[in-house]
Amino acid sequence: MDDDKKDWYEEKWDEETEEAENDVAGLSLSFLTVQALRYAISGILPNQEGIESWSDAISHSSRQCHLLMGCGVVFFLLSLAVLNSERLLEEPSKRMERAIEILNNYFTFGLSWSLFYGVRWQISALRFTDENALLMVSIALFLSVASFLMIFVLDKVEDNHLFGQDSEVAEGATEKMISGLGILIGFSWEQSFDTAVDVVAEGLREDCPPLISKMIMSVILVLIVFPAWRIYILPMEMELSEEMTEEGAQKAVLKQYAQQHFDLFLEKERNEDDLDRAHLLMKRHRRTAHGLQHPGHGVPSGLKHLMVTSSGIEEVDAPEEHHRHEKHGVRCSVVMASQVSSIPC
Repeated sequence: MDDDKKDWYEEKWDEETEEAENDVAGLSLSFLTVQALRYAISGILPNQEGIESWSDAISHSSRQCHLLMGCGVVFFLLSLAVLNSERLLEEPSKRMERAIEILNNYFTFGLSWSLFYGVRWQISALRFTDENALLMVSIALFLSVASFLMIFVLDKVEDNHLFGQDSEVAEGATEKMISGLGILIGFSWEQSFDTAVDVVAEGLREDCPPLISKMIMSVILVLIVFPAWRIYILPMEMELSEEMTEEGAQKAVLKQYAQQHFDLFLEKERNEDDLDRAHLLMKRHRRTAHGLQHPGHGVPSGLKHLMVTSSGIEEVDAPEEHHRHEKHGVRCSVVMASQVSSIPC
């Protein structure tokens, strides 16, 4: 920034910092809101970490649990309202975009917190165990299974367009619910691991102070998780982020067709004609992605661009013919990925 110009690294830094600020704002505000709702519903104020005493945790009625989960439904509806209002704004300012993003995070996190504590109240009231660690693991397992099943169903609904091909509101609601359920799974296991760390640290109190034992466990966890994140998750995240751009999407298409051509090349039974056609198709997508001219542009007037195949000599479509075929809906068959697919010539 000394030269008053942002390079790629500075832009990524600002982007990630802004995203982190939005997440922290939504997370902290939603947690405090749900804390207040829990106190308003049950009359019991949790501590700063959202933890209640054991006697308070098992004392909640079903009505209180349902009220808190109902608050989650309200958060969900409000998140849809924010989503729709965002679509109505044609060119929102940068400040407005950040405000909308924080509100989205706030309502999504609020949905997850409400569902988590509502289910926690309900399962705790069953009093099937006196072990807090076992209780938290049971809650995490229950929420994980239930959430994964719901995510699977919602994903199938969205993929099959059961709400209609152009139902943006329904798709937005589905994506918002899937996001909330994913965060809910994270919350449940975070609480479970936090409780487990406290139990282990308390058990080692005679040999090691709890602060030291917690620090050692944190370091061990980072040593295990960080390499896996750096080697596998981060490159995948960067690749997915790149595919969100127009250039990245074109590269993704090229990679797909290159992989298909590679698969065809390895098939022993595949004939040469299929490989020739597949190669021409891959070259066409390469020209489209990079904005290159068709080789037919270099053919003098009166000459034809021909291709020799096992079935004879065929004319390769020139650019103007290609556009004319697309306009009139003329299609030809090209073999790709072990199957015959109909694509515009």
